Amino acid sequence: MPPQAYCDPALSPDGQRIAFTKFDRGSSNIWVYDLPDGPATQVTFESSNFLPIWTPKGDRLTFTSYRAGPFGVYWMPADGSSGEEPLVTGPNDQVAASWSPDGTVLLFTEISPVTGYDIWSLSIEDGSTPRPLICESAREEHGVFSPDGNWIAYESDREGRTEVYVSPYPKPAPRKISTGGGSRPKWSADGKELFYRNGDKMMAVAIETQPALRVANPRALFEEHYYAGVEPSYDVSQDGQRFLMLKESLEHPAATQLIVVLNWFEELKRLVPPGRGT
Repeated sequence: MPPQAYCDPALSPDGQRIAFTKFDRGSSNIWVYDLPDGPATQVTFESSNFLPIWTPKGDRLTFTSYRAGPFGVYWMPADGSSGEEPLVTGPNDQVAASWSPDGTVLLFTEISPVTGYDIWSLSIEDGSTPRPLICESAREEHGVFSPDGNWIAYESDREGRTEVYVSPYPKPAPRKISTGGGSRPKWSADGKELFYRNGDKMMAVAIETQPALRVANPRALFEEHYYAGVEPSYDVSQDGQRFLMLKESLEHPAATQLIVVLNWFEELKRLVPPGRGT
């Protein structure tokens, strides 16, 4: 694809499509690119949308959107055949994170002015209201289900520095996985490895969950500067051997300027006021 302001790449479960966010003239929308040669199809058109997440079947996309108030979580058919529907909305910002393997439970981050960043869950099977899952005094976010649905990896600054933790689901019992810092965890498809970022390093940790949790020492897979952003900006193939990442283009500085934003929730609200479309 030509260099532009892309973010949030996500491989479909079958590895045949990439969903991503594209920034253009002050707005952001979700696009889907068919591998290997396209085309790229825009699937959202209203307001400001980002962070696409595939459902396990690959038939729907979940994403975070800013409409007439706080950030909320929406979903829609991946082919754009019908409009989006709200999944989680409320008085606080809510950001989509991960689906359980059976597609019945959504993890999301809720950002409260009182309690800060916490991990919540929503069951769409029983129609229950969202419930807090990992809510400590620290900042917890980017929760991702393990392939068997029995564990959650996430990042937290509970020890004063952002590190990666795993916890059994649904009863939290956190254990630190990273050393020397870590963020944006992702599981391998077989659940035997956990990947995360540590600065410019892509790290991997061998992990066993049965009969008890056993974790190896982290190891660096490679080190090179790729765009990290403030949300996950890479993905892992099903075989765990390939990584989908964003490379900043020195030839197109305008594109990188659009995606390197500090305090981006408030900045995005300022750029896209309530009620404004694209």
